[in-house]
Amino acid sequence: MSFWSKINTVVRDLEIFKNACKTHGVRYEEAAGEFRGYKVKAQLHDTQTGGPSYNRTGYLVEADGAYKLLVDNDVSYSSLSNRLGKNGGIMMRDYTQWTIEKSIQSQGGMVIDRVENADGSVILKMAVNA
Repeated sequence: MSFWSKINTVVRDLEIFKNACKTHGVRYEEAAGEFRGYKVKAQLHDTQTGGPSYNRTGYLVEADGAYKLLVDNDVSYSSLSNRLGKNGGIMMRDYTQWTIEKSIQSQGGMVIDRVENADGSVILKMAVNA
């Protein structure tokens, strides 16, 4: 049985999201239509081989004036969830990190250190000129 869920991270910068997809072996493909009551912006296709092959597709859907990611969370049936973690969390973690870095850089700052913890969380140390 498949368990679809919506990650709470909101996607506002599609270019950063597309780069996160590319980095994680996911093909971003503009799409139209509906899925589970949401208006679809794009389909995400797993480009990796091996592992579960039942479901290799996720969806970027419109929600609350932005976009959210929908993925099948059953790792037995979803190659995306198998590789990217529950709710696509690994890819969304990177999307969030890159969005923060872009924001800091646009304000004249820079990332001075990045530490990934054993649990997958990331700590960024940044500097901004006052």
